[in-house]
Amino acid sequence: MTWTEFSDMYSGGDPKLRETKIYIEAPEEIAAKVFTAIYGRNPRHVTCSCCGPDYGIIEDDTLEEATDYARKLSAQEKTFYEKETYVRMKDLEGISIEEFEKQPHVKIWRKESSLQISKMYYLQRGEK
Repeated sequence: MTWTEFSDMYSGGDPKLRETKIYIEAPEEIAAKVFTAIYGRNPRHVTCSCCGPDYGIIEDDTLEEATDYARKLSAQEKTFYEKETYVRMKDLEGISIEEFEKQPHVKIWRKESSLQISKMYYLQRGEK
């Protein structure tokens, strides 16, 4: 199944939500609608025209691929703070998806839960 990543670009200088890395198990077009249903905002919105779009949106084939860079970055930061040494990104495996998902700035919406919320949202609005 396809995964879509919504990465907050801090357009306008601030994060838009508590979660700055959001992953939805759906192709981009559907994931954007699910994002809107869950968070009540359009992920393609541009808060600040000089800064660009609010979210970087990338589609990947698997959750492992979608989260790869961010998980390696988290492992790099963890290694730096624990051992006070810098490790090159290419030399890291990255933290597990389970550990990554526990971080407060990360939200992973699997197909079952995100579609239920999306259906409720569109039913309330009288849409299909």
